[in-house]
Amino acid sequence: MRHLFWAAVGSLLVLAASTAPAWAGGAAWGTIKSTATDKNQFVLVENGKEKLFTLTDKAHVRRDGKDTKLADLKSGDDVVVLYLTVKDGLYAVDVCTTREHWAQTAKGQIKSIKGGHQFVLTFDGKDELFTLADKAPVWENTKAGSLSDLKPGTGVSVDYVKVHGGLYATSVKTR
Repeated sequence: MRHLFWAAVGSLLVLAASTAPAWAGGAAWGTIKSTATDKNQFVLVENGKEKLFTLTDKAHVRRDGKDTKLADLKSGDDVVVLYLTVKDGLYAVDVCTTREHWAQTAKGQIKSIKGGHQFVLTFDGKDELFTLADKAPVWENTKAGSLSDLKPGTGVSVDYVKVHGGLYATSVKTR
């Protein structure tokens, strides 16, 4: 059931990014600075910049792989946040601590590119769908590039995180 939910969220994010500049979404990862449970909000520090997030009504919060609540997140926790941007506000739909999920790497070959933000990677004898996280770099032979620069059969190394069964690439490098 959650796979269908995340497929729907992913589809909405791709649709929103391509059709409506009033709202968009993405993934952010960083460190919790503070929480305000009475307002259902938290401050995330990502690359030295503070971002204020408000949880949506049906947001999921997970700590160490288990469902929890905002009050259980503490200052200094490393998290991944899936969010929507609505009229310049950041609305978290999923918050997950990253202790057991952080910085995995897959080495394989690009099988296909889907819509400019997703790609299928063949590694360890199977095909997996990845979504490129917001601002995630794509490096082609030490030069900054984009996902559309990569062709099927290109060998890559992908750093990624898992969030509720979805794979989110934090960087892609040709090998």
